[in-house]
Amino acid sequence: MKGKTRANILSVIMFAYPLVLVLMRTLGEKLSWSLEVEVIITLLILIPILIFVDRQFKKIKEELNQK
Repeated sequence: MKGKTRANILSVIMFAYPLVLVLMRTLGEKLSWSLEVEVIITLLILIPILIFVDRQFKKIKEELNQK
C-alpha cells in the first residue's frame, strides 16, 4: 500500500507540473503576460499541490509509525 500511494502521489506531481507550465506558457503568449506573471500564477497553482503531497507523506509516515 505504501509504495502504491507514493507512486500515485509522484505520478500526480509528474503529470501536473509540466501541464501547468505548458498551460501558463500558452496563456502567457496569447495574453502577452510577462514572465513574472507566469511564474507567480504557476507558483499559486503548484503550491497547493505540493502542500497536498506533503500532507499525504505525513499521513503515510504516521500510519507506518502506528504499525
